[in-house]
Order: sequence, then structure tokens, then C-alpha cells
Amino acid sequence: MGIWAGVDAGRTHRHCVVIGHDGQRLLSRRMANDERPLLALMAEVRAPGPSRVLGHRPG
Repeated sequence: MGIWAGVDAGRTHRHCVVIGHDGQRLLSRRMANDERPLLALMAEVRAPGPSRVLGHRPG
């Protein structure tokens, strides 16, 4: 069991949504488009066990 997290990166802000294994939304947060808030969020939602990080960069 695990969680899924998605991040929408815009020019000035990011929005992250975290979904639990049962489909329930666990977190929905808008943050400044800066590395520090993103790293803090990743530390907050990181589940024990293996993890994968996927990214998409349009363009």
C-alpha cells in the first residue's frame, strides 16, 4: 500500500495533491514555485518503503 502524489508546476506556484491507497485525498496544497517548500512537502508526505519520483517537463 502507498500513496500517490502529483505536482502541477506553474510559473509562480505549484499545486500538490496526495491520494491514499483507498482513493481518499490526503493533502491538497498550493505553494510558491521554489525548491525549499517542495523539499519540505516531500519530507512531510514521504511514506516508509521504496519510493519513485517521476517528472514531466512540458516543452
